[in-house]
This record gives sequence, structure tokens and C-alpha cells, in this order.
Amino acid sequence: FFGRLEQLNELKSSFHRGGLALLSGEAGSGKTRLVYELYQSIKPAPLLLASSASSLGRTLPFQILSQIFRDNLVLGDRITDPNWKRQVSTLMPHTFREGTPYAHPQSLETPEEQFFLFEDIHRYLLEMFEGEKVLIFLDNCQWLDDSSIEFLKYLLNKDFFQPARLLVLASRPDTRKLELEDWYGGLKHPSRVSLVTLTPLEMSSIGEMAAYMLGKA
Repeated sequence: FFGRLEQLNELKSSFHRGGLALLSGEAGSGKTRLVYELYQSIKPAPLLLASSASSLGRTLPFQILSQIFRDNLVLGDRITDPNWKRQVSTLMPHTFREGTPYAHPQSLETPEEQFFLFEDIHRYLLEMFEGEKVLIFLDNCQWLDDSSIEFLKYLLNKDFFQPARLLVLASRPDTRKLELEDWYGGLKHPSRVSLVTLTPLEMSSIGEMAAYMLGKA
């Protein structure tokens, strides 16, 4: 792992402090590898929830939120409360509705509906991750849908990301500006937001990498 020690240490500090890290870099610059190295460096290992936004899902409400639940959390057998089942069905209709494996998440018509959904999910996550270290990594966040952005903002302002809980949002600088960069200063704890940029590797780091690879040959 070459040339990224400074950024890795910054992410480590962010994890121990808790909060949000906005990770920016061109495609192929090593954003995913950097987060993997962060995960590997934390002992004992935290719970890792990882997913990636899609350009095709930009207009779907709660696209990445439903995806990270579906990919990382086994919900169907763990949820018995009927009210929580109803809320989860808003995000993932396929979880409790047979015959609709590709149903899209539903939009919320009123601010009240959004508030109750966000608060229910927040309380469920608090219960699920009680006493746990948590690392959430969302990639390609230049394609985050607006509903998921609002929910992540809600979690941050509810202090879900306490010390040893970190949300890492990775995006490319060559696409539309990530809306989170516009409102992070208005969060409850803006001092717990880190901006980490991956620039091209310096020649010295490239030389070290080449020497290492040749030594392995």
C-alpha cells in the first residue's frame, strides 16, 4: 500500500472521532482500496456495510439505502413488529411482498411520512448496532438519490455516527458536485466532517511500488 499513508491516517482519526468522511478521487485512484486498508487496520474489525450508487438509480427514491439494507442486512427473519415491517416495505417492497422481487422503493408524499420512516430506521439501527464499531462505505456518491441524501443527513444530525462509527462517502470530482458538500457545514457537528482527496501518486511512491513489484517477480 503506497503513497496513501497520510489519507489513511486521516480516515483512522475520523473513525475514532466518529462522523462523516467525504472521499474524492478520480476513477481508479484507489478510493475503495483506501477504505479496505482502513477496515483492515482497525482491531477488532468493525462491522462493514458497503454499497455503490448507480447512475440508473439516480431518480429512484432511497436507491442506495434500500440496496445497502438488502446487500448487508438480513431483515426478513429479524423483523416481527408490524409497524416496522410496513416502514421497511416502503424501502424494499420485495422483502415482505411475495412476487415482487424487483419492486422499486416508494416515495414519501409528506414530510411527516419521511420523518416517521427516518426515525424508525434510526431507532432500528441503534438497536442493531448497539455497542458495535461500524464502518459504512458508499461509493459513486455523485449518483446518490436525493431521498438517501436526506436520510444520511438525518442520521448524522441524530448523532448516530458516534466515535468508532464512520460514514465514508466516495465520489468522483469529474461529475456533478455532491450535494452533501453543500450542507455538511450546517450539520450538528461540522467539526466531525473530514474532506479527503486522492491526488495522483507522486513519482517517489510510483517508484516504490515498481521496486516492490519487481522484487516479487
